[in-house]
Amino acid sequence: MNDRSHGLRLVVMVGVVLAVAFISWSAPIMSAPKITGEVMSLAKINRVNLVMIMGLDTLGLDSKEIHKQWSKRLAAQGIKVVAKGDTSAVTLNVVLVVLEDATVPNARGCIVFVIVEQPVTIDRINQKVVIPTYTAYAARLKTSDKLTKAAREAMDELLDKFLQRVRLTMSLQ
Repeated sequence: MNDRSHGLRLVVMVGVVLAVAFISWSAPIMSAPKITGEVMSLAKINRVNLVMIMGLDTLGLDSKEIHKQWSKRLAAQGIKVVAKGDTSAVTLNVVLVVLEDATVPNARGCIVFVIVEQPVTIDRINQKVVIPTYTAYAARLKTSDKLTKAAREAMDELLDKFLQRVRLTMSLQ
């Protein structure tokens, strides 16, 4: 290799290094993620009225056991589950809908919803109303023998998602 080609390679390498350094220096610093109003509505939630609205019997799931497990996981994140009827807390609804179609043998589906309802003031009418402010769902389609497990996994997935979003809002407080 002659001196000229060696010098040219050196100039190209230095140029690449300088270009990368310039681009990384001039690139914007990562900004905080944009948080939607729906997720912002979860900020400072530390008490919930946990309501199970489910077709659990259809799947052989125990709503009291699921309520107990969710209460424990919520408490571990600093969210207390209040007594039924306590209107001072937001309502966290867990809704399970089981779907069947007689024309598709051995196939069943389910949709699980997590819906947070809380009082919100509507400025244009100067009135406080209770409305859903956060909704997440997961759907599953399985053979009949696998739907119970899939529904349970969907519920766990939605609880994880809810708790992750509550944690995300903590950085804003």
